[in-house]
Amino acid sequence: MTSGMTVLREFAGRQYGQVTVPQAGFAGVSRNVLRDALDSGAAEWVVPLRVLWIRGDVRARNPRLLAHWLLLDRTPAWTRVAPDCGVVSHCSALALYGLPGFPSAGFEFTVPSASGQAPEGTVLHAGRLTEGEWHEVQGLPVTTPARTLRDFAAAPEFDAEDVGKVASRFLRRQLASEDELAAALDAHLRGIGATGSGAELLRRLLASAR
Repeated sequence: MTSGMTVLREFAGRQYGQVTVPQAGFAGVSRNVLRDALDSGAAEWVVPLRVLWIRGDVRARNPRLLAHWLLLDRTPAWTRVAPDCGVVSHCSALALYGLPGFPSAGFEFTVPSASGQAPEGTVLHAGRLTEGEWHEVQGLPVTTPARTLRDFAAAPEFDAEDVGKVASRFLRRQLASEDELAAALDAHLRGIGATGSGAELLRRLLASAR
C-alpha cells in the first residue's frame, strides 16, 4: 500500500513541489500526514495553513504566485485547462515578465466568472480570453504582453502615463511588437465604443510615458 507521504510527494512533484491543503485531501492524504511532514521538516508552508512545499523538489521561480494560482481550484494543476482555470494577468502578469513596479491588492488572475469569493490574497478579474491572448510562462498560464496592455488600458486605476510605461517596457524588452500592441488597443477601443485607431492611441501613450 502506498504511504500518504509517497502520494503527497508524487502529487507535489508535478507542481514544483507545492500542494494545497484541499488538493492533499483530494488526493486522499490525511491532515495527520501533512502535520507529520511539517513537524519532521519534510515540508514547509508557502502560504500559511494553505499551501505547502515539499522539501527536495525544485522551487518555482515565483512560488507565492504559483501557490495562489493553485488555490483557485483543488484539482491537480496538470488536469486544468486554460484559460478557464484562471490566467495570471494585470500586475501579476507584469511581474512574471520581470516588469514589476505597479502596486496590487493581491495576486491577479483573469477567470471566466468572478462571482464567487476570491481566495485571500488574490484579485479575480472576470473576462473571456480568446486563443492567442494567453500563453505559458514558467509553468503558469499568463496573458500575453498585448492582452496585458489591453487590461491596463481598461483599468480605471491606471492613467495614460502608467499604460504608456507598460507599453514602453514591453517594447524595450522586445516582448511585443508595436503592431501587436496597437492591435490590442484597437480591441480595447472597440470594447468601450470609442473611435480612433490603436496605433494612434499607442503613439499617444508612449509619448505620455517619456
